Amino acid sequence: VTPLANVNVDVDGGGYGTCTDGSGAYAISGLAYGQYRVQAGGGWNFCTSTDSEYVQEYYQETVNWEEAQVFDLHAGNTLVTGIDFTLSLGGSISGRVTDDGTGLPLANARVSANEYDDNQYGMDGWTDASGYYTITGLVDADYRVSVNGDSNPGYAQQYYPGTFAHHDAARVTISGGSTVSGIDFALLPGGRIQGQIVDKDTGQPIPNLNLDASLGDGQGGIGHCTEADGTFVIQGLIYGDYEVQAGGTWNHCLDEPGIYARN
Repeated sequence: VTPLANVNVDVDGGGYGTCTDGSGAYAISGLAYGQYRVQAGGGWNFCTSTDSEYVQEYYQETVNWEEAQVFDLHAGNTLVTGIDFTLSLGGSISGRVTDDGTGLPLANARVSANEYDDNQYGMDGWTDASGYYTITGLVDADYRVSVNGDSNPGYAQQYYPGTFAHHDAARVTISGGSTVSGIDFALLPGGRIQGQIVDKDTGQPIPNLNLDASLGDGQGGIGHCTEADGTFVIQGLIYGDYEVQAGGTWNHCLDEPGIYARN
């Protein structure tokens, strides 16, 4: 077993990050009483100011947040020890993001890779000044790779290869910690739809309500959630005619059954 120095360790939700020392040891202090999950590796490694090469892992030995062990800190249990990790090197996906019309690179665009079938695991990368990105720390799986319109005002969301529709995205496979390159995007211009949703009877704004804007004939769309004041802004929409609907039997914003009829 080789100890890993300068690995990022934090509790779920962040804010208490620390780094492993030369022997691989770490300690997180200053935590208020409450429930915590502990994670190591993955994402941005603030210890080295680089993307982590290691797969993000929750204690104990899982990449799935729902399977992570929860620790309860309280007056009778203020110290938890022995929370050890054995991290694995992950695969990577890389490519370039440009403007479809000019061919010029787009900097600071967020590119996401999410597990294709169950969306249980995902990582992000950001383009540099030349439009290049690399997403590291990926577990072996099939991924749906996309550029989100929220990080690129004026551009439409896009899934690889060159489609607006979520269901038309290709599978990008990481196997044996492989490296997949050439996952490029040429972004088209896009717009946004915004407004506010209120309760028909009370006139009060409805927060955390699911809504979506969809093109006809199954050509894609974007789901969204209202803010605390009931407002919403759906960005990254490719040009076209949209149908906007809210509510329904399941509210994905709260991950619970919906109480408002689809409208």
